[in-house]
Amino acid sequence: GGLGAAFWSLEESNLLKNNAITVSDQTTFAAQIGGGVDYYFTPNLAVFGEMSYLAVSIDTSISAPGVSGKLQGDTNSLNFGVGLKAKF
Repeated sequence: GGLGAAFWSLEESNLLKNNAITVSDQTTFAAQIGGGVDYYFTPNLAVFGEMSYLAVSIDTSISAPGVSGKLQGDTNSLNFGVGLKAKF
């Protein structure tokens, strides 16, 4: 378990700057929840499985000479992992 925050920033390339294209990113919402299970075969060897869900909301403005627009939406992902753990 845990608590966290997400911050992201778009860096504009010289190609965008040279053509007067600007991208402005906003502070956005992100949340993640997850959990996992370990099963120990021996005191030093285990298999594990984990799953997490990530939700991100996007709100970005893009402008060029004579044109402007917004990129808005949600990105969600469900992630799975399995593996082997060894304690030394």
